[in-house]
Amino acid sequence: MTRRAGRARRGAALLVAAVVAGSTLGPGPTAAGPPVDVVPAVVAPAAPAAPATQAPPAGPYEPGFVDEPLPTNPPSPSLAGVEAASDELDEVEGALDRAEEARDDAIAHRDELRQHIVDLGEQRVEAVEALAQRQVEERQRGEEREAAAREHERRIGATAAAAERLEQAREDLRDLMVAAFVNESSSTSDAMEVLITGEDATDANLRLAYDDHAAVARLGDVRARVRDHAEAVAAEERAAQARAAAEQAERDAVAVRQAAEQHIVDIDAETVETQAAEVRSVDALADREADVLLAAADIPPALLRADVVGAGIDFPVVALDAWLKAAASAPCRMEWWALAGISKVEGRHGTHGGGRLGARGYPSVKIIGPQLDGGAFAAIGDTDGGLYDGDPVWDRAVGPMQFIPSTWAAWGRDGDGDGVTDPFTVYDAAAGAAAYLCAGRTDLTDEAQLRAGYLSYNHSNAYVEIVLRAARGYQAALQVPPHEVALPPI
Repeated sequence: MTRRAGRARRGAALLVAAVVAGSTLGPGPTAAGPPVDVVPAVVAPAAPAAPATQAPPAGPYEPGFVDEPLPTNPPSPSLAGVEAASDELDEVEGALDRAEEARDDAIAHRDELRQHIVDLGEQRVEAVEALAQRQVEERQRGEEREAAAREHERRIGATAAAAERLEQAREDLRDLMVAAFVNESSSTSDAMEVLITGEDATDANLRLAYDDHAAVARLGDVRARVRDHAEAVAAEERAAQARAAAEQAERDAVAVRQAAEQHIVDIDAETVETQAAEVRSVDALADREADVLLAAADIPPALLRADVVGAGIDFPVVALDAWLKAAASAPCRMEWWALAGISKVEGRHGTHGGGRLGARGYPSVKIIGPQLDGGAFAAIGDTDGGLYDGDPVWDRAVGPMQFIPSTWAAWGRDGDGDGVTDPFTVYDAAAGAAAYLCAGRTDLTDEAQLRAGYLSYNHSNAYVEIVLRAARGYQAALQVPPHEVALPPI
């Protein structure tokens, strides 16, 4: 309970005490006294009020306080726009925010892994296509290497053939020189130089004594064969270089193809690893989803236990929830605040005796009024065998709406859908009060009918004024849409 709500409740209690203290129907809800009793119209007026000390103290529930809401009775959707506050609500909402953030992070991580798996699949398709291209290139480089090898071998053969032709030309020239040697020429040494070194014959050589046509022809032939051989050697060297380059290109193509194959292997390994991580992320997400559900499950109880925020508001959300549902299910037209006015006067919204309303709708301290023994109040002998009030001799008003057991037997309602009519839970008590107020009436938004209903609840005009004033105050302080009653399936 907030300090603001506590101050409002204490102020309201003093106001009720000041107005009702003069009533002849029972004591007012003073700070230490009991709540006003619900006395049906058939009950005779009670004796003058007895001192508050005669009221027995309310006791705690045994064996324990029921504080968890029924799963079948969730908070009304009409509460969505109602501002509520409590330390507990702040804590559980913070826990839910953290759980949802962790859940969202888990979703993002799972989605990232799934996208990565898709990306890896696309990369593999591209890698397979690239591998096929590398294989084509490798075959091309192999074919180019084979062609270069054949060309090199051909050039080697051509060089050898050129060498043979050169040697044959020299043999022919040598034979000519030997034949001419018989004639002795002073230029014999020059001609021999051509034969020995293989150098090109010069015009000086041609002007030897052997300046006959045969010598000129033989020297020209040697010169041509020398050129042919040099060109063949150069061509062979170029072919060797081309062959070496082609072999290197093939090795490079093999390396590229092997790298492409390894890239596919790496992609497959990463895909397997990512798929395993995605499975783990799904499991982790399931845990985070469970955390969210657990955290979310703590919201309704905390919300119901929280106080409604607003000027002049002094009740918890659970009470408002009960009034909304009771008004929606009432047999006549009525608004939640009509019940809130009675709740304030009768049981101080379940806080009489120092207790509080729990999320299930029970007060933490059982609210039982004084004996109706004809002393301070009308004499009403026991009608329930002590079932509700624990008194086998005299009846007592019970619960947050202060029903007399005999009245509850006639007007009790199951407001929370648990199959039991219990005057101690605010849901059932509010539903019973709604049914009681609607008896013989059609529209409690009409003030005349509402006053008549309040008067039937307690035969005191002062009581009616106090309750009506409280009800109108709540009506002005808080605007809440009506609860929508779910229609049964057809």
